[in-house]
Amino acid sequence: MDGLEFLEEDPLPGPLHPAALMDSPLEITFCMAWEEEALDLLYPLTPQYALNGGQYRLDFAYPPLRVGFEMDSYTYHSDREAFTRDRKRQRDIELLGWRIMRFSGDELRADVIRCVQEAAHFLSIQQYRQQETKDTADVAN
Repeated sequence: MDGLEFLEEDPLPGPLHPAALMDSPLEITFCMAWEEEALDLLYPLTPQYALNGGQYRLDFAYPPLRVGFEMDSYTYHSDREAFTRDRKRQRDIELLGWRIMRFSGDELRADVIRCVQEAAHFLSIQQYRQQETKDTADVAN
């Protein structure tokens, strides 16, 4: 007995993979594809990002650019009440200054790599626009 048996029998938990925080298989699929494309190195996304004091939660967010990504399944958006509530939520989030890109479950299942590449392209456009705005403001000063 070397005194380390308790570590071998009951290892300390390591950091959780972001997928452990996700609500749906679509979110996990998107996250895994994002990592597979190594986009997490350029744009590390935050899963389940709370907005407005926790009133809303984005599936994924890139806070430096105020961009969110939503994975929409028919299950959660299939009736009139859910559809109306989602439109209100979208407007409220946009009024907070966020840009949201949505992907349907069908899109993610058909070609998740195309979806994450489109999302990364959207982030690069937002980053360019933010820099362009900053450069314009610097020139004006």
